Amino acid sequence: MAGVTIIAVLWRHSVALGAVLSRLRPSLWGGGQQRDLWLFVPGLVLVTGFVIIPILYQIYLSFITPAGLGLGAYRDFLGQPQYRLALANTVFFSTVSAVGAVGLTFPACLYVSRCRDVIVRLFTGILGVALALSGLVRAVSWQLLLGRTGIVSSVLQGLGLISHPLDILYTKTAVIIGMTQVMMPIAAMSLLNGLRHVDHELAHVAVSFGASPLRVVLDVYWPQLRRSVAQALLLVFTLATGLFLVPVLLGGPQDTVLGKLILSDMTVDFEMGAAHAAVSGVATLLIIVMAMVFCLILGGGAYHRKSAK
Repeated sequence: MAGVTIIAVLWRHSVALGAVLSRLRPSLWGGGQQRDLWLFVPGLVLVTGFVIIPILYQIYLSFITPAGLGLGAYRDFLGQPQYRLALANTVFFSTVSAVGAVGLTFPACLYVSRCRDVIVRLFTGILGVALALSGLVRAVSWQLLLGRTGIVSSVLQGLGLISHPLDILYTKTAVIIGMTQVMMPIAAMSLLNGLRHVDHELAHVAVSFGASPLRVVLDVYWPQLRRSVAQALLLVFTLATGLFLVPVLLGGPQDTVLGKLILSDMTVDFEMGAAHAAVSGVATLLIIVMAMVFCLILGGGAYHRKSAK
């Protein structure tokens, strides 16, 4: 949280600095759009210093070996089955939780986006409270709910729906449930902003001309929604790749993700763990880039309402 706060403060002051620079000596900076471009300079410097340079440095560290530059860390990383399993688990859990979080929050966000502003603000406030809750607290709550003597198992047994306690805890199912629930407020925040700009009048016009519900969804709603859905998927997937607390508390030995494995390695052997951390960072970055390409294809171009000629 401290790092996020520092970056937020720097960003606020950098934007203010850019606004001041854009107003000083217009003849020096240029006029019109050229002057407005100076607003982006402090933010660009901030992103370069805190995001781009650390990523490039991490890539450089991944090639360092005791004998000099080489691919030894990559061979060691890919040659050990526990790292391949952790990488596969990271991709699997992140993908499923992203799809699940976006899919489960989409109907509620679509409904709220059509409500009055007071309802939207109330819904946003509830999401803010959900985001303020610690992930540790939510993961421990799922342990109490999904255990063999937990509430879910006890209620189902009391209703006669099952005869034996559920064995959900410490399985992939429990990890997916926990990660999806943690990511749902983030997905809802991302979706709600885009869904408020949907033109619902086009759907009424399409129905009046005899369009089926399926055609209305595919031809009217989807072109307007696809960018919001793609952005939410990418955001949740990216954040989920770094979430290892939920798999640790809800998963079993075969559900280890990269973050937990690297933390364990650095505790035992810091130098080797640091090398593997650099390689895992590069691998995660490549996965995120591939997810970004997929979401760009899914999102398509900007939606423009066609006017009648």
